[in-house]
Amino acid sequence: MAASDADQSLNAPTANVFRDVMPVIGMQITKIDAVRKNNPTPGFKVESVPAIVSVEEKELPTLGNNGKVLTINFNFNVEYKPDIAMIKIAGEILFLEEGERVGAKTWAKNKSLPQEMMIEVYNMIFRKGLLKALVLSDDMQLPPPLQVPIVAPKKGSEKSKDGKGGESDIEGQSSYIG
Repeated sequence: MAASDADQSLNAPTANVFRDVMPVIGMQITKIDAVRKNNPTPGFKVESVPAIVSVEEKELPTLGNNGKVLTINFNFNVEYKPDIAMIKIAGEILFLEEGERVGAKTWAKNKSLPQEMMIEVYNMIFRKGLLKALVLSDDMQLPPPLQVPIVAPKKGSEKSKDGKGGESDIEGQSSYIG
């Protein structure tokens, strides 16, 4: 990739999402509850649902911005259906509002946050929640809560004469644009 191509890719919307807006300054998990009821059956479904429970302004004197941040309490539930398992994660996110502080007011008024803030918060909940749920699902011998790449033999390929397949006899791909 040429230097100008690299510069162009850094200016792509997906690349700037985390560089331009990163007001999440901390996150902690406060509670985890995981229950396995039954073995997964063919055709099972996994649903991951984030929810904001409450928003309040909090004083953190060590910070600038008059020492005020938003504390956003959340739940992240991963449900394996039908009636297979449930992983519940609760926690809080510390969000530093730049400029006019509207998050707590908007939440108090209509139980919602401004769109830009909401996107950042939900992305953080999904990112951290799915990683934690991935580890918990492995510990509980459940399928992962997100699709992971699978390596399989190439269609139409035959094993080499010695019976061992080589690297060229398999296919699998995982892509990521960061």
